[in-house]
Amino acid sequence: IGHQKVQMKFFNASDVLLQAVNENQLLATQKGIRLFLSEVLSVESVQNENHFRIYADRSLVLEALRNLITNAIKFCKQGDFIEVGFQKSSDRLHLSVSDNGAGISEATIWQIKGVGSVASTNGSNGEKGTGLGLSLVKEIMSLHLGTLEISSTLGKGSLFTLAFPLVIPKILIVDVDSQTRGWLCESLVESAYDIHVVQTCKHALDFVAK
Repeated sequence: IGHQKVQMKFFNASDVLLQAVNENQLLATQKGIRLFLSEVLSVESVQNENHFRIYADRSLVLEALRNLITNAIKFCKQGDFIEVGFQKSSDRLHLSVSDNGAGISEATIWQIKGVGSVASTNGSNGEKGTGLGLSLVKEIMSLHLGTLEISSTLGKGSLFTLAFPLVIPKILIVDVDSQTRGWLCESLVESAYDIHVVQTCKHALDFVAK
């Protein structure tokens, strides 16, 4: 990544997941691999944007997903599948890429979790690689105070998960009128914000100074 400045902002994680899948769909199809989004990312679920809200650098998240998906395509063969998913826990957001391809040995997983690049391995069709893709993903996750989690079984497939800290946006409501404060709180309650209410500018400054 070098000296690239990290540009953190809130965005809908489902958008970047869909983009990563669309960008790699042709490559997967050419190899006879089914690449798809998890059911949790269906049109009905995506309508709840707050559920998929993530605080991160969008371009770096997309780059990490691209690396994981192309890596999965590399080691899957015709008839295999790759599923891109999303999960949310009390303190983490998980973007995942799972497949039923060749799988990874425990020794290789330990190597991936170490420092530096991973020795390149040819793909199922003899595809070449540099071994730098997963190292880049680890670096991206480190910049986000997150982790790259890996589980795999040889001959059965792999699961790569990008685990990001869950960040909830804070809203500070300042108004002397109690009815206005109440109305604003009610209008924002479904947005899953961390809402704080004060009456005056002095109280607001005291709150911010904490």
